Amino acid sequence: MNPLIIPIFGLLARQAVIFLTQSLVLRLGFPPHRAKQIDQAFGSLFGFLVIAIIWELSGPLSLGPLNDFWVRISLTLITILFFIFVFLTQDFLPQRRLIQHLNHPQANSQLIHQSAKTLAGLGPRFLDRIDPINKAKLAQQLGLMESEAKLVIPILIHLLDDPDSQVRLQTDQSLQQITSEKVILDLAQLLKRKSLRLRNQVVKQLGQIGPAAKPALPALVLLLKDQRVTISVRQAIRKISTNLVDDLTQLSEAEESEIRIQAPSALGQIGAEAKPAIHRLIDTLGDDIPEVRSNSAKALGQIGYASPEVVLALRLLIGDSSWQARANAISALGEFGVLARQALGDLSQALSDETDQWVRESIEDAIEKIKFGSQYLKAKIIEMETEVYTDYTHESKVFERHTKFIYAILCHDKKIRELTFDTYQSQSNPEWPMGLEGAVRLRDGSFMTAFLPSYALPQQAEQQLKDQTNFRQSVPMLVRLLADQNSVIRRRAIKSLGLIGPEVKDAVPELTQMLRCVEKEIRDSAFQALAAIGSEAKQAVPALIQALKDQDSDIRINAISTLREIGPAARQAVPFLIQALEDQDEVVRIDAAEILEEIGAEAKQAVPFLIQALEDQNSYVRSQAVKTLGTIGAKAKSSVPALIQALEDQDEIVRRDAERALRELGSESVPDLIQALKDQDEVVRRNAKRILIEMGSEPVPGLIQALKDQDEVVRRDAAEILEEIGAEAKQAVPDLIQLLDDESLVVRVNAIEALGDIGAEAKQAVPMLTQALEDKFSAIRDSAEVALRQISSEDKK
Repeated sequence: MNPLIIPIFGLLARQAVIFLTQSLVLRLGFPPHRAKQIDQAFGSLFGFLVIAIIWELSGPLSLGPLNDFWVRISLTLITILFFIFVFLTQDFLPQRRLIQHLNHPQANSQLIHQSAKTLAGLGPRFLDRIDPINKAKLAQQLGLMESEAKLVIPILIHLLDDPDSQVRLQTDQSLQQITSEKVILDLAQLLKRKSLRLRNQVVKQLGQIGPAAKPALPALVLLLKDQRVTISVRQAIRKISTNLVDDLTQLSEAEESEIRIQAPSALGQIGAEAKPAIHRLIDTLGDDIPEVRSNSAKALGQIGYASPEVVLALRLLIGDSSWQARANAISALGEFGVLARQALGDLSQALSDETDQWVRESIEDAIEKIKFGSQYLKAKIIEMETEVYTDYTHESKVFERHTKFIYAILCHDKKIRELTFDTYQSQSNPEWPMGLEGAVRLRDGSFMTAFLPSYALPQQAEQQLKDQTNFRQSVPMLVRLLADQNSVIRRRAIKSLGLIGPEVKDAVPELTQMLRCVEKEIRDSAFQALAAIGSEAKQAVPALIQALKDQDSDIRINAISTLREIGPAARQAVPFLIQALEDQDEVVRIDAAEILEEIGAEAKQAVPFLIQALEDQNSYVRSQAVKTLGTIGAKAKSSVPALIQALEDQDEIVRRDAERALRELGSESVPDLIQALKDQDEVVRRNAKRILIEMGSEPVPGLIQALKDQDEVVRRDAAEILEEIGAEAKQAVPDLIQLLDDESLVVRVNAIEALGDIGAEAKQAVPMLTQALEDKFSAIRDSAEVALRQISSEDKK
């Protein structure tokens, strides 16, 4: 057999396999750019196998040397390399040409529209090569492609994090245009991805879409189990659902077990306003899955509606096989306080039978709350100060109703016992309508907490609460309660102060003392309250600095988080924040870098340590360190070489942040970027060139000096960068003209092309370029001809 026929058989086999597999791969759900790669790979592999089989079956060939074993092996390797070349060129070169066309200054909307679907199929990595103006146009076109949602949405989500604000704005608008149920479900599927940043972006976008994103509710509820996104998920759910309690109640009946597990938790977070879901939650206490029973019991305690039916259902759960369900049911009964007195016998019996230490502690705590709740009530209510004199009406604002509830108790001391023990049996008593409303909202077993609005009021009333003068006047009373013997009351008082926010700055010293409390819940609440007060809590910075030295990682994390909320006012903590960059807990390291970023230039002493943090194993730490160096600005000049190295980081986010930081450093980074053009690593050189190009005219003076460098590679790259900068590099024209006599052919060609791209501003180079038309090298002649046309056409404009 003629050996020339064998490769032909291989190519035919390859094309046949590509034809047969391309539709199958697309049908399996692969995006077009991946499907094409899979087709090419399978086709090439099959083609090679056909060649190998025919080669072996053909037996000895009649061409003498080809019968030699090593010759045949060499030819086989050449064939494999050929297929690899075909694979790469068919997949990559057309994409590269498309990107070049889109980056052309004359790229119009029609070209972008025609290319949108192709670009969507290429994947996010190719989008980063498009200039911001055309990228924004692309985002606009992608927003019109609702029928191609599976392709479009991941690209738009990627563009939401683009460095250019115009691209982000247009992307956000495009995503809001895509609101069909199919697209919402596609967005919901992205919530299953591993990327935390992607999930956060999708959650945020679903929230912005609003009620139209209701089909995504089940997926969002499932995501509540991830504590890293819990807050943003809750916010999105509230924006999407117009009747949140009903929607979550329906989800608690879902067939999917994970949704049934998370739905009760979401209802519990709503608090007292989830009362309509009580009956459904009672039903879920009998679910086969322990986690559902456990979360439902906890939710009932958070809602705080201690009806006899609820108390009975929780009592039955005290003997559950799951220790978590038992513990949550017992804790919920403790939340009800004296209203769960019927459970005391069950709890006492359980205490003697229980073997789990955690559950035993829950039982002891619940018994204490139930037994002593009413005693705290009378003692503390008598201490209250109130100035409510208006009529007791249903039309009163939420806060006024609350204070009137307290005032009514003060005026009717004989009613305390009735209100405490028989609230729900006396609902017909017209004298206590608002008292009943307040009682329903109580938590943690003490009616004393009725005046603590962070727990007693519905979430929708928080802003209304903050606007009430009476509430702000209660601050002194709340501060006094910080010394109360009852830890529940202290904790609620701290949380109430945090709810008011910066206006309670006078309470900072007392809250600071709470940081030394041995009770974890009190201590954590104090950290949260100081964080809510923000920059006004700067008095607490020394105590927070001490907390950074604690051996308990939770305390260090809380301290660093609080300092982050205090912001630049915490600048005195910079030396200790620098130490925190080396903390064994990655959360502390990330937050430390973030605070230093907010402090900005005043954190210049942290630069060496931030450079060291660029070697951290955690990509989030590296990313935050990079951003902080960029924010510090000119005073972080010494970090430029490290930032250039960060352009090679394995994490895409770190690489992108490093580019941004180098651009923010501006002229300070130019010398090092130009020096990087001499690096032996091609990737480093390429990254340095790209950053210099993106900086526009700023690096031109440095590039002019680079044109005189002894290293040919530096001169070549400098001319190439000036070419990309174009008209903004007009001050480099005289030096580029001198480069026309350079000994290197490549340097001369690059200099000519740079003059051409500078345009009319380079007209003084016309005589030299005209002479170059006679050069012996065709590359020089061709480049000079193009450059003269460019200069001439620009001059006419």
